This record gives sequence, C-alpha cells and structure tokens, in this order.
Amino acid sequence: MTRFAVALASALLAGSLLLGGCLPASRALNEQEDSNYLNGRARVSSLDYRGAIEEFEKAIANNPNSSSAHLELALLHEEQMHDYAAAIYHYEKHLKLRPKSEYAERAKERIKSCKMDLVKTEVLGPVNQGMQRELERLANENIALKQRIETLESQLNARQAAAVQAVRQATPVPQPQTQAVAQPQAVAEPRPSAASTVLESPRQTSAPQRAAQNPRVHIVKSGEKLTTIARDYGVDLNRLMQANPGVSPTRLQIGQSLKIP
Repeated sequence: MTRFAVALASALLAGSLLLGGCLPASRALNEQEDSNYLNGRARVSSLDYRGAIEEFEKAIANNPNSSSAHLELALLHEEQMHDYAAAIYHYEKHLKLRPKSEYAERAKERIKSCKMDLVKTEVLGPVNQGMQRELERLANENIALKQRIETLESQLNARQAAAVQAVRQATPVPQPQTQAVAQPQAVAEPRPSAASTVLESPRQTSAPQRAAQNPRVHIVKSGEKLTTIARDYGVDLNRLMQANPGVSPTRLQIGQSLKIP
C-alpha cells in the first residue's frame, strides 16, 4: 500500500512538472528525436527553408505539443519568409507549451519585434503599390516624351535642309565672262592668231582656279550635324572631315566655321 502511494505521488508530480514546463531538457530531447524534426533541421542546414517548414509542420502534426518544432517554425517565418503573423503564432505556441524554456525571454522579444514589423507591412503595403503605379505612369510618359522629341528633331532637320536647298536654288551662280571680254577686242583689233589664243587660255581658266583655292565657309547653326551639312553642299563626308581635321563630328558648336571643299 505504501509503495502504491509513493508511485502515485511520483506520477502526479511528474505530470504537474510536465504541464508547468519544468522539464525542458528531457521534453525537448524527445521532441528533437522525431524524424520529421530531424529532417527539418537537415533542410535548414542545406538552406531549403520551404522544405524545412514542411518537415516541422509534419512534426507538429505527429506531436501537437512539440515546442521545439514551433520554435523552429517561428524563426523560419520571421527570418526567412518574413511572415510575421505566422512567426508570432508559433512563438506564442512555444511559450504556451514551455513558458520556462531557455528561449522564453528571447521569444517574447521577438514577438514584440514581429508585431512592429507586421504593422509596418500593413501600413506601407498600399503606399508602395501606389508609388509603383505612379512610377510606371511616369516611365510611360517619359518614353512618349522622348519619342515626341525625336520626331520634332527629325522634322526640324528636314525643314532646315529644305530651306538651305531652296536658298541655293534661288541664288544664281555667276558665270565666267570670257566671251564678254573678248568681243570688244575682236571689233577694234584684227582677228587673233592661233598663238595668241593659246597664250590667252591661261587667263580664261584662272577664275575657276582661284575659286578652288578659296573654299567656301559654312557657319554652324543650331541642330546641324556634319552629315547634314555635307549633304546640303553636295560634298562627300570624308572630304568635309579632311578639310576640317580639328573638328569633332559629334561635337559641333553653334557659330563654328567649317571649310566646304
């Protein structure tokens, strides 16, 4: 009868200690021997966090009182998944099952931190979505504006080229007056001989030679490019660049003088 009473008292004491969370070492040891718990730890080591969460959830399904599995899930949801609501739930389950565990104070601090992070997520979520939509709208407007500017630049270049061409066509090109100089001499003097004609030929060709020795000069205007200037004057781009060796094709300056070969 005495042995039965002692055994019954021991059983009641062990049960009260178990319910009060005063057997953390043995209880945690039994929980951590579960195959799913061990698989979860292995997946954490291999950085397979989603797989680890599945294993720890299976461990809880086998043993709903597995405080160790709840603690692992709380840490994973907070640090890896950033699911603060789930982290709070598992921290609280861990504290409920083992209120005096070695991680109890740390779990309480993490619960406060998760609640603050949860509030930030709920408040800033709609704001971030609105900002994202605004950024997308501004990006689309920027693309449309850029296309409009390119179109206007193309139209402006075409108009400038047409204006230059119209001015060139309207301006008469002076012709050499070789015959006008020779006619008065033909009336007053006898007909020149072949030798005199040969001697006069250098004077007749001296005007084009002087024109070749004095190249034209173009003053750069706003929006002009080296290619358009070469096209407007009907000269090859390479010849134009050779005639202006110190000019950068991509950095023309307004008012800059260019020699037209």
